[in-house]
Amino acid sequence: MEEKRKVTITYQDIANLESKFTTGAIGGITSNKLIFMNFFIDKVSIPKVVVQEVNEDLSLGEEINSSPSEGIIREIHTSLQFSVEHAKSFIEWINKRIEEINTFEENKINYKMIIDQVAKPSLSYALEKDCKVEGTIRLKDIYNLDPNYFGFTKFMKDLNKINTKLKLEGIRFSLTCPDLVPEFQKLEGKILRFLNFIEPNKMSITLTREKSIYMILYKDSYKILIETYIENDNDEIEGLVTIYENNKIALDKYGKHDFLFKEVTNLVKTPYGLQI
Repeated sequence: MEEKRKVTITYQDIANLESKFTTGAIGGITSNKLIFMNFFIDKVSIPKVVVQEVNEDLSLGEEINSSPSEGIIREIHTSLQFSVEHAKSFIEWINKRIEEINTFEENKINYKMIIDQVAKPSLSYALEKDCKVEGTIRLKDIYNLDPNYFGFTKFMKDLNKINTKLKLEGIRFSLTCPDLVPEFQKLEGKILRFLNFIEPNKMSITLTREKSIYMILYKDSYKILIETYIENDNDEIEGLVTIYENNKIALDKYGKHDFLFKEVTNLVKTPYGLQI
């Protein structure tokens, strides 16, 4: 019998709220790490803060019932050895979803390309290299989002459960391997690497070469697309990204604002986040 993995569920203190919302993000390869995240959650009730640890054998699409404690599930931390069965199951799930995942016209992110070039190859590689996978699901702040705004209608159609149920449709995981195959190296500079959040309006990132389109999570919930340039092909810049009141976005490196993104003149704040 496969060993169940330990899951820590943390709840946020928000009184008597109900909200139906969904979010997702993407990551990519830099150095020897790969990050991919994609998750969707149900309508939840949030009366109090509770932290509980449970042992669950989580499967994609499986519901996690948080009763008797109630609250919003903020983070699920899990460390596991990605088995052949899990990887095959995830690849099968991805294949089923590809037809439903469209390019987001609003954000110009082609999820099918991300899945074909990042998620599927990474899992196949994990099977060959017996890689350790450590993952975190972090849910964003509660917002009463219209799922149609993000084009998630097809994903949301089954998410009609209420109260304290979470439907796990995917996980974000960091795949660390002893080396990377050459096919992975060509993805550098095309996809953003997500690291730890530092402050509400900052996050730590690593940028690699080439002119690229990146997505940033702002305040752990807002989304923004920016265009950035790195002059030297060998440059790799790591620092904090700050979004300023004048709509300029800068990378703080070594405490200095010595790398400035282009000014965003048509930035619009909406109830759903930032829109360009």
